[in-house]
Amino acid sequence: MSTRPRSIAEKVVVCAATISIALGALFRASAAEPVVRPRESYSGCYFLDMGARGNGRNAYAGIRYRPDGRSLVYLQGDYLARFERQETKLLGGGSVKFARTWNCAAEISVSPGAEMYPTAAAWIEIGKVAARSLVVYGRVNHSMYRNSTLSGISLAGEYYPPRCNCAVISRVALSTNDFGVAKRSADAGGLLKIIWFVGERSRAFVYGAVGNESYRLELVERTGNLYANTVGAGCDYYPRPALKVSPSLEYQDRERGPRFLQFGLEIGVLW
Repeated sequence: MSTRPRSIAEKVVVCAATISIALGALFRASAAEPVVRPRESYSGCYFLDMGARGNGRNAYAGIRYRPDGRSLVYLQGDYLARFERQETKLLGGGSVKFARTWNCAAEISVSPGAEMYPTAAAWIEIGKVAARSLVVYGRVNHSMYRNSTLSGISLAGEYYPPRCNCAVISRVALSTNDFGVAKRSADAGGLLKIIWFVGERSRAFVYGAVGNESYRLELVERTGNLYANTVGAGCDYYPRPALKVSPSLEYQDRERGPRFLQFGLEIGVLW
């Protein structure tokens, strides 16, 4: 790997961390506490700059419903425009807590005829409070793309340091991607994310990842034997009690192909 991409990645890491810390300080001074309402309508878009490969965008909209403090249900539609292709996807999922210390979450998506989105995909995750400040998760996922089938498992931990309004999240994942005709790849990835909590839902975060990220069930280009170093930052900010604004920034230094620089913005309305 050349020194130029590493130099750029290092600058983005410093920039992302600085932005996240600055946002956290700003929130303490100006963030409004979100109102307690069970429904949230949201829409957003990711704008992708791929340098000489051109640009792309991924728009989405959906609704989240929290009937109580222990469960969540959501439904979302996506539109992707990239590499002169346009594709759509519908996904839904939810989570529920049970037996006081357990949590179950799942998601399913469909995108008939897609080449970049999985034509069908699903994951299920079981979590448990393992200690006063530690939650552990196990996930299995499966997705079918036009020319391959991917299966994977991942383990994650969520740690809340004492006397600190933050969470440290880590995840490691293993997957196999079957391209047919006895061609198969075995891949791995890891993620580390730090979240600073400012209020009940206001937060700022920064993260870094290595390897592939197939456990996200996103696009075919992020699966298989393609590794990338990724850094990002963002926040959930409430300028009004019923209005959420969530900007984000992500940079990928890829093993092959162009560098990816992605800007995201989501607007949510609680009702």
